[in-house]
Amino acid sequence: SVAPALPINNQPLIDPVSDRELEVLRLIAQGATNQETALALHIAVGTVKNHLKNIYRKLDVHNRTQAIAHSRELRLID
Repeated sequence: SVAPALPINNQPLIDPVSDRELEVLRLIAQGATNQETALALHIAVGTVKNHLKNIYRKLDVHNRTQAIAHSRELRLID
């Protein structure tokens, strides 16, 4: 069988994770809190929470641990 073609950005997701969402994921995967992520990216904590909500929806997960694990499975983050 033929493997499905990956979108241009190599993400096998219907709604790809944005570059900013990937930045949030990488920081969260390193153990950063929402506050630390907000400070590192120069955004509000509420914005971090919105990014996480979008990430959870796009990856079809319900928490940080699942988001990190699934992101690693998809090779979105190391």
